[in-house]
Amino acid sequence: MADIADLWRPTRRDVKSLKEQLATLKAGETIAAKFESARYGRFIVEGTVQLSSTNDLTVAGKFLGSAKAPFATLLSITPIEEVPAAPSTERAGVSHGAVVRATFENSGHGTFVITGTAVDAPVLGVTVLGAWFLAGEVCRQVELLADPGTHDQPVPNRILAITDDASDIV
Repeated sequence: MADIADLWRPTRRDVKSLKEQLATLKAGETIAAKFESARYGRFIVEGTVQLSSTNDLTVAGKFLGSAKAPFATLLSITPIEEVPAAPSTERAGVSHGAVVRATFENSGHGTFVITGTAVDAPVLGVTVLGAWFLAGEVCRQVELLADPGTHDQPVPNRILAITDDASDIV
């Protein structure tokens, strides 16, 4: 499973390598995909690759892109052996800016793990991790890796308004 040390951004985004990886990636493979966005910060999704209804490659609903154009927020792809099984529901208390690892499970995406910085969304009344709510039955476990202010990861702003670019919050 990904850890806080895995969240560091590469010195440069290797688009050529991403295109090569995406050209051979197939639905059903398990990967760790690292993303970075202004809204959610840097996070890693470990899960099974799926095809969307538009035949785009995704992992846990996050678009990866294609061999012609990796999605702009995608930083890296690493093959992994398997995604850990979903444990029973245990959730650590999480504050905005904490680095956490959360396990999710749903019928559409299977079991997947996200590691990254928790972002408060007061406008929604929840805390999110890589666009997924850290609440409800889908969120099976939340593990605190670092309290706010005790790590060097960038912390995104709280989500105070829903805008057109927030359609990915699930």
